[in-house]
Amino acid sequence: MIFRKKQAFTLVETLSAVVTFGIVAAMMHALFIGAWINFEIGLTNVELAQEANKIFSIIEEDVLESKNVELSGGDLIVNFPIPQMDVNNPGTPILGDAVTGNFPENQVEYQFANQVGTLNLELTRVGITSVTSTLLSRRIDVATSFIIDGDINAGSGRSLEVKLFLRDDVFGSEVFYQQSKEMTARNPV
Repeated sequence: MIFRKKQAFTLVETLSAVVTFGIVAAMMHALFIGAWINFEIGLTNVELAQEANKIFSIIEEDVLESKNVELSGGDLIVNFPIPQMDVNNPGTPILGDAVTGNFPENQVEYQFANQVGTLNLELTRVGITSVTSTLLSRRIDVATSFIIDGDINAGSGRSLEVKLFLRDDVFGSEVFYQQSKEMTARNPV
């Protein structure tokens, strides 16, 4: 009769394999979570940049078509020229169509409002005549500012610098984006 020697893993070998596997799994989990958080932060930066570009395109369209801009209580007011009407044909402007902005307005106001439970502000574009409003962003940081004609204390003028700061929260980490742009009204009085 031939006796076979039974082969098996010892307890020490089994425990060392389980511990090694646990360490490798914990490292992979931490690496995966870290990469996922970094991906989400990068994605949020891209979203904030797109949102800033959208906000700038709307403000720039209004400012370029305006006759002047003014500040009132921290809010930006954009005044459009009122076209001169033809006396022979009532309702017909002499120079082209009526106001060509996003709204048929004489004035548009960009208003800031506090949000409950966050440090962010809302930025809304409000047409004064028709009281039509469009929410532009809920991720505006309090550092956002409008500067007219290069003077922080100027009340009105033709040149506007917008310093836009956006903020968002990703897994408890604050993500900030900032961009500045200067624009000038093209339709003087």
